[in-house]
Amino acid sequence: MSQFRRLIGNNDLQSELHCEGADIIQDIVKFVGLDVSMDTIAVAVADAGRREARYWGTIAHTPEAVKKLLTQLGGTDEILACYEAGPTGYELQRFLNRQGVQCLVVAPTLIPKRPGDRVKTDRRDAIRLAQLLRACELMPVYVPTEEDEVDAPTRRRERGPTPSTS
Repeated sequence: MSQFRRLIGNNDLQSELHCEGADIIQDIVKFVGLDVSMDTIAVAVADAGRREARYWGTIAHTPEAVKKLLTQLGGTDEILACYEAGPTGYELQRFLNRQGVQCLVVAPTLIPKRPGDRVKTDRRDAIRLAQLLRACELMPVYVPTEEDEVDAPTRRRERGPTPSTS
């Protein structure tokens, strides 16, 4: 088990991504950027090295389509994927981890942006995520366990109402 996978597995990586040592990501062959929406997933791949990231295409946001993508990409041990945290939640990350793929959920507000780059498309976002993931410039967020998500409403009720800010 690589050092990178060990970090992801015990959620230490979720607060901070360290790529200072080349040995952390040396086994990764494909860096996959995913722009996830409710119905579709735009996919881009940046191979290890300095080659240009390429747009893979758009797939349905279903387990079957994701499994087919993983088969087409090759060995799951050699893939590192990421997507922006958002309304789709963490199910895709958990699914990919169960399939043997390392996956990070990244904070959208901490994704580096180029000055003047205001055009947003699924394709461009996926390519940019793949490039930044390969360059180790993304900040992952904490991914709660399924139990944490189930217990969250109970904890909120127990704390009571929050004071109004007005």
